Amino acid sequence: MLRIFWFVYLFFNYGVSAAGTAEALLGLEKTSKDRRKREAIANNGWNFPTPDKDLPTIDLVIVAYLPNEQEIIKEQTMYALEQIRYPANKITINIVYNTPKRIEPIESELRNLTTTHSNVRVIKVPHSKSKADNINYFMQLGATNQLVPRAADLTAIYDCDHFPHPLAPRWAAERFMAEPTAHIVQGRCVVYNVNASRLAQIICIEFERIYAIFHPGREQMFDFALFCGSNGYWRTPTLNRVRIIKNKRN
Repeated sequence: MLRIFWFVYLFFNYGVSAAGTAEALLGLEKTSKDRRKREAIANNGWNFPTPDKDLPTIDLVIVAYLPNEQEIIKEQTMYALEQIRYPANKITINIVYNTPKRIEPIESELRNLTTTHSNVRVIKVPHSKSKADNINYFMQLGATNQLVPRAADLTAIYDCDHFPHPLAPRWAAERFMAEPTAHIVQGRCVVYNVNASRLAQIICIEFERIYAIFHPGREQMFDFALFCGSNGYWRTPTLNRVRIIKNKRN
């Protein structure tokens, strides 16, 4: 009996190890291909294949819980407005937040941004207790045509403490344009304060292992993507369908 147990144990361990090795090799291959694509675009003066006029519209959603993120939410909004390189008439920065109590002056300052920037929305979600509530509320507004301008072709989701790479929306849009059957593009998350501590360095290694090797490897092996909660781009109708299915199950 003990021999059978050890055989089963070693068999499954071998399977897990083999799958992990295959994912790693495929992930490295995918990462190498992506690097070559980046170098080709860079050598072409950062001219992307799709003309600006043909790019899809994007709702970039920054989700925030205001008591925890009141110190950074305005900075993150300004970063998105000033640093992201995507046609301004095709991207809207959406600050979608919840708070158990009114917090001033930051809420008024956020609302004032909508008067000086035409591509900013600030949406306070009532009765929300989670990030999912915030996203579902935003998607519901879009599905019922309550957003002005109307809901975009793509919806990007970011946590408030993430800094989107300036070209991240463009890379995602180009991926959707190149692969019409793709419904989600998961971006690569990188730890930016890697030198802050030994723990930050360990987390950085873990993030590189997950986003640079295993996620691309699994995409190659199984032809699916994983949405990891942030830095993900969805076709808006797909995200709406996921939201509706989830609500029906609940």
